[in-house]
Amino acid sequence: MSEPVLLPPFLPDLIDASDSGFPVRITGRCKRKLFWYIAKMDPYFGPALRITKPGDAACATVVHCNDAEIAPHTHQVSTFGRVKVRVPQDQVELLQGWVLDIRTFPPGRPTLLMVPARQTDFDFPARLKLDLEKVSRVQPELFHIPGTFGRWIASVLRFTCQMGSGMAPDGWIDRVFGTLDPGGQAEALETLAMRLWHFHVEPVLVLDSDRGLLAAYSSSTDAVMLLAVDPSRAAECLNHGKPLARGQRFLAIFGFDSTKNPSGDLVPRPLSVCEFNEAWPVLVDWLVSDQEGLDRAKAGISKYFWERCKALGQQRLEAGYPPRDARPWYSRISTRNQREGGWNRVSGGYWH
Repeated sequence: MSEPVLLPPFLPDLIDASDSGFPVRITGRCKRKLFWYIAKMDPYFGPALRITKPGDAACATVVHCNDAEIAPHTHQVSTFGRVKVRVPQDQVELLQGWVLDIRTFPPGRPTLLMVPARQTDFDFPARLKLDLEKVSRVQPELFHIPGTFGRWIASVLRFTCQMGSGMAPDGWIDRVFGTLDPGGQAEALETLAMRLWHFHVEPVLVLDSDRGLLAAYSSSTDAVMLLAVDPSRAAECLNHGKPLARGQRFLAIFGFDSTKNPSGDLVPRPLSVCEFNEAWPVLVDWLVSDQEGLDRAKAGISKYFWERCKALGQQRLEAGYPPRDARPWYSRISTRNQREGGWNRVSGGYWH
């Protein structure tokens, strides 16, 4: 969680493969975890990785395989630590600049993914810089460092206890000692920093200042999501020590997903220009200290979108829809998951 997470490309340390000329690099955290991640997979597909990027594909992909299944004369071969990795000879140029990473954020099963070393901008990128000091006031959980004893006993138990071993999401050891892991926190901050820099802003309006209820509008889906802030914390961290006022303007940045079983927190309307039905709204203003940049971003939002935010937000509020917690790590957790409980929920409850 050091200064580099604030700067493009918002990735941790990058490491070359063992053989020079191999087009794909790997993050340091992925190299440390990769061998055991593969060894503990269920089902197990083999000890090697094959990375591909067909010419018409937007992203590179990585698959697990048995090394014997890959013809050596058609692939370039190297290793990431103890793991053999191959790319097709005819895709070497297409894979230049791609990075293999592993993510455990949001909390859950670790996932291998391919990311470009240089992030691609969305339309009208915000170019806002994450302020770690402000984040630490809004969500100190992202800066929790386990004590020496906790790290030691967790390491011992992972090797000696079958039920809690490895990185399985349901292992009780990782749930007791690993939920607030420094690696996952760094990933969360990288994700926030990347979005604030590359994504575009959307309008947010205060609907109920006493209860701290806000409407965040997404122009991509023509929909509103409700967010809740603690009024006293909002005054301190969001509004320069002043109480919130009805109609006050802030900013959000959205990340989207599409699922067969949406939570209902985001309901796209007929003017939607995409097929997403789930979203992660990030309240921008309490993560950024560049007031001039924030004011400029707000001024760039058309009057129509502010009015749309107000109208749809009021409809949703009057219909009794519950809000999500506006803290950046928790605003990704749906109201349904919060209601049903389980590991993927806010410890201590939402702010509402």
